Amino acid sequence: GLLERGERVMIVAAEGVGKTMLARQVAILSGAGVHPFTMQVMRPVRTLFVDLENPERIIRRTSRKIIGNVRHVYDRNANPEAHLWVKPDGINVLKPADRALLEDRIETTRPELLVLGPLYKAFIDPGNRTAEATAIEVAMYLDELRTRFGVALWLEHHAPLGNSLAGRDLRPMGSAVWMRWPEFGYALAPDPTAVGNPTYEVKQWRGPRDARHWPTILKRGERFPFDVVEWSRP
Repeated sequence: GLLERGERVMIVAAEGVGKTMLARQVAILSGAGVHPFTMQVMRPVRTLFVDLENPERIIRRTSRKIIGNVRHVYDRNANPEAHLWVKPDGINVLKPADRALLEDRIETTRPELLVLGPLYKAFIDPGNRTAEATAIEVAMYLDELRTRFGVALWLEHHAPLGNSLAGRDLRPMGSAVWMRWPEFGYALAPDPTAVGNPTYEVKQWRGPRDARHWPTILKRGERFPFDVVEWSRP
């Protein structure tokens, strides 16, 4: 109920807010047949999470905790169709060799949902063209992937630098191409007045191309990284 095949969502936030943990929750729970926000049982969605930033030991440790809680609550024998490729040094999709590596992973795992990020570590600006031209080439390649493999895309990206978390401009860093490219664009904005577990407002930084039922407020959870506090109106 969030994304259809071929659609794109980009999640933006400042560093340390938890957008990677949110992406991990979406990838693992979807692969286990649990809706990542409602926590209701659903048809499993095969996922591939391409993490381009975090050390593998951290990713696998936090992923094991999520999977352990899925097994405890839903099915002790659950084996999520959630695949992981860790490349903390990043990739460069402007290079044919790195494209081949990514495509090989996709062909091997055959995901319905491709989760990738952070976007700035998916390519290296060659420096001999405008930022707009580089972003267009990257976007065209990602579009090729979703068309060729029939995947939905969940992309993680950073917000531009600011003086504080509260003062950050919560839009995609870099070229304006990213503002108009995805079907859905959301940002995680910390609530400085929240008491207890950190709470985040889920803000739209672009108008959605279709009506969907997304959370509007999330908070850090006990069992899984995030719990939904409030929903948008359907």
